[in-house]
Amino acid sequence: MSLIPLVILILVLVPITAFSFESSPLTTETTLHNLLDIWGSSGTDVFAVGDGGTILHYDGSIWSLMISGTRNPLYGVWGTSATDVFVVGEYGMILHYNGKRWSRMENFPYQYFRGWYEILYDIWGSSGTDVFAVGDIGGFGYGRGIIHHYNGEKWSRMISGPIPYLKAIWGTGKNNLFAVSGDTILHYDGARWSLMETGTEEALFFGIWGSSETDVFAVGNENNEGDIQGIILHYDGESWSTMTRGAYNSLQAVWGSSGSDVFAVGDRIILHYDGVNWSTIYYDDSFTGFTAVWGSSGTDVFAAGEGYDGQSSYAVILHYDGVTWSPMELP
Repeated sequence: MSLIPLVILILVLVPITAFSFESSPLTTETTLHNLLDIWGSSGTDVFAVGDGGTILHYDGSIWSLMISGTRNPLYGVWGTSATDVFVVGEYGMILHYNGKRWSRMENFPYQYFRGWYEILYDIWGSSGTDVFAVGDIGGFGYGRGIIHHYNGEKWSRMISGPIPYLKAIWGTGKNNLFAVSGDTILHYDGARWSLMETGTEEALFFGIWGSSETDVFAVGNENNEGDIQGIILHYDGESWSTMTRGAYNSLQAVWGSSGSDVFAVGDRIILHYDGVNWSTIYYDDSFTGFTAVWGSSGTDVFAAGEGYDGQSSYAVILHYDGVTWSPMELP
């Protein structure tokens, strides 16, 4: 593995006392907001989260709106089963679903007088007792990456170095995780997080996924003389290399059923990788962008995001059956 010399981020577990910041009351609001992430335990048990505390659930037939208990933006969702689902969002909020209802696990400290608060963007774990949440401590221009870990009993902060916000996390197990952070990709070996050399200078990464520890994809964009263009990197277990750049719009998320069946989504576009080439399989100017993708198989894929009708934005979920992408009816 190629690491930036002498740059190692040692992370220390520090217990955090629960802090209850009631930023919004329990709500049964039925307004559907823009969607920011999607995950499921199967094709008949899918969760989508987004702005306004939105959580949607799909049972294989219809999407329904769930009561989240917050109106704050929710950015990431992941779980181990239909009865063990985690959601992260603004103000360091972490929610848990036990198959019956959502409850608030944690609110990491909000300190208005210091002008900062936590935003958690993504979550992933090797099991329900080994879960990682990533994001940043920000507000008023003060931003740095943060990682929290859950051991099945409590959440603890893993103190990181002065890195940018962390946007996404994925791994193959508790000793092999990757996180993307602005223009940085981090790797965790079970003991410490280390910066990885990407070979890029003007890139920002927003999504990461792999089929194995030697087949990992990172997506994002890069600034090419003021023109923001998509970029896709690949990791083969030794080093990162650029697969494609410049030909696509900004990319936000990536997921696959295998290393030769990978989907990447972004600004009005959905791409597919067949093990040899990346190609556009969906493009529509009427949508402002896709922010998340997940599937139970290569013929059961969901892409979520937001559309714009010229006056207002609205939530969008498309479904792919292996042949065509079709819009799904939402509540």
